[in-house]
Amino acid sequence: MAFDKCCCCLSKRTSVITCTTIMLLWYIYAVCTSLRPFFKKKSVIVIVAVESNRGYFYVQLVMYSMALITVLVLLIGILKNKLRLMKQFNIIYFIYIILSIVNDIYHIYKEFKMFDNVFTIVEIILILISLIICIIYYIVTRNYIKSFEEEEKEIEDIKNMESAN
Repeated sequence: MAFDKCCCCLSKRTSVITCTTIMLLWYIYAVCTSLRPFFKKKSVIVIVAVESNRGYFYVQLVMYSMALITVLVLLIGILKNKLRLMKQFNIIYFIYIILSIVNDIYHIYKEFKMFDNVFTIVEIILILISLIICIIYYIVTRNYIKSFEEEEKEIEDIKNMESAN
C-alpha cells in the first residue's frame, strides 16, 4: 500500500500515534488561533476585521473544533485499543475534509476577488499543502483502522473456532 504509514521509520501503530499526536497539537493551535480575534478587540481595525469576517471565524472555529475532538477520540481509541472510538474518525474526519475544501475554495475565491497579489498566492499554496497533509493523514489512519478491524475479526474468529472445539 502506498499510504501505509505516516512515518516510514516507525511501526504502523507507533506511526499513527505519532502523527495523530502531531495533528492533535496542530488542531489545538488552530482552535486557539481561531479564538484569538474574538478576544483581541483593542483596536478599531481588529474590531472591523472580526465583524466583517465573523462568519468565516465561526466556520473555522467549528471545523477545527470538530477535527480536534475527533482526533482526540481517535488517539484515546488507539491507545486503549477500542475500535468503537477509532471508527468515528472515518466519517467525521471525512466530513471535516469536505467542509475544509469547500471553505478553502470560498476563501480563495473571496481573496482573489478582493486582492491580486503575491500574499494570496502564498496563502493558496499553504492552504493546498495543509489540505494534502490532512488527506494523506486521513488515508493512512483509515488504513490503520481497517487493518486493526481485520485483526480484531481474525482474533474473534480464532476464539470462536477454539470455543467450538
